[in-house]
Amino acid sequence: MKSILSRFLKLNKNHPRLVDSIILIILLLLFAIANLSIIGNSSASFDEGFSSYIATLSILEISHYTSLDVHPPLYYILLHFWQNIFSNNISTIRSMSLVWSVISLVLAFLLVRKAFSRSSAWVSVFLLMISPLFMYYSHNTRMYTMSLAICLMATYILVLLHSTRRYGTRILLWVVYAILLALGMWTSYFTILIWISHFIWVIYENYSNTKTFHIRKIIPKAMLLSIALSIILYLPWIPFFISRYATVLNEGFWIGPVSIDTLISTLTTMTVLKPAYETSDWMALAVIEWLAISVLLIKRAYRSFNKPDLIFFRLLLITSFVPIIILIMMSMPPLRPSFTYRYVLVSLCFTIILVGIGLAMLKFNKNNHLKKSATATVIILTLSIGSLNFILEGSYNLDTGKKDYISKLLNDIDKISDSNEPVIISSPYTYYAGAIYETQKNKIYYIHNESLKNIGSTMILYDMPQKRGIKELASFIDNYDSIWIITREKNDPIMNSFSNFDVVQSIEINDSKLGDDTMTAIQYNTR
Repeated sequence: MKSILSRFLKLNKNHPRLVDSIILIILLLLFAIANLSIIGNSSASFDEGFSSYIATLSILEISHYTSLDVHPPLYYILLHFWQNIFSNNISTIRSMSLVWSVISLVLAFLLVRKAFSRSSAWVSVFLLMISPLFMYYSHNTRMYTMSLAICLMATYILVLLHSTRRYGTRILLWVVYAILLALGMWTSYFTILIWISHFIWVIYENYSNTKTFHIRKIIPKAMLLSIALSIILYLPWIPFFISRYATVLNEGFWIGPVSIDTLISTLTTMTVLKPAYETSDWMALAVIEWLAISVLLIKRAYRSFNKPDLIFFRLLLITSFVPIIILIMMSMPPLRPSFTYRYVLVSLCFTIILVGIGLAMLKFNKNNHLKKSATATVIILTLSIGSLNFILEGSYNLDTGKKDYISKLLNDIDKISDSNEPVIISSPYTYYAGAIYETQKNKIYYIHNESLKNIGSTMILYDMPQKRGIKELASFIDNYDSIWIITREKNDPIMNSFSNFDVVQSIEINDSKLGDDTMTAIQYNTR
């Protein structure tokens, strides 16, 4: 045993990067395997169903319908190819986000190791790995982990630019940075908050060195050219970006006003994966301790760094908090609210990285090992509570607290029904989630009506009724001996069309968290 340890220590001393690579690969494999083992356990949500559904369209159609929605098309286009290659079952489509989360962990490690130290990199990556919000979106068929990977890569490029003076290398890095800026905007509109933060950091650091506001002194020409190139690369989508923002300003958004509860819920969601109103007793105390210790760690780290390291620490600090501040200000009257935790997910992950750096740098004058261990325990246990909540409860809507059970309902229907018994899902939003679980035995349909064209996310269903839309329900009923209805409403209007038919059987699933939230499947004999 001592021989193995001595060999490892010697290898670590002589070939630290090789040791880093080996350990990182092992950790990433364990992370991926652990997540893959539970990735398909929870039912798909509306957002995931929408992602999968729109990804079945052609690239031109994807571009058209995303121009009517709140996110640009790049993620959906990549998911389109991913589904075509690997199929569109729930585990497969979620695994693309898991791949992006693994890439994010690699980039976070490279960024922190380059800017600070190996120990800081290891601690930061470990905390990010067990972060509940990071884990949640590693299982979610949305663009958030992809956005995170792009933003981490762009931040890493800035660190490399600050560390090299070779002209050719710098030109190449600025070009890569421009491409990443454009890719980020093609993936999520909210990456612009990160790019603004980068811009602010460059201005601040150059002003600190020159003590002048002369534009040529504080904004490098190469950066301006890089931004110009990114705008050119994004040019085809700029009209849609402006159009969507104008629509939000004029018509509003689903997001409510920013309140103190919004901010506290952002903190509790980041740490224990619970909204503020569900965070009580010992869990509330854990979050308060986590916040206090994190502030202390970041503050002490800031004071302990020398000037070169402090420059990079400020980069991460600005990237962590400026986007949150900007989005809060953009949600104040007379503007429309647009702040929600997931739109600042990148910044929240950067905050976790900051805490990791602070923890790695922490030193006490007395009882250093004991005090540092106690500090680390609070940080790790608090995040572990959130991760455990996710593992035990699975995916659920972090905004409403509702859990989707459409996969369980459809699985139960598949077990007890005969072939050629269609399933009609009354809600178009639930239909998106349910469509992922369609089988040859039981086709899944929705009711086609005029209200579908009023919302960007349901416009596809309005325009393409030939897929699974029912325009004439009475005619549709005449074609089948038995039909299933899935609804979340006790007095769903669709039930009126089946009032003259006998109920064969019904399945009810009650949300154990909310109590009064029930999903019901009813089988009618239509003969």
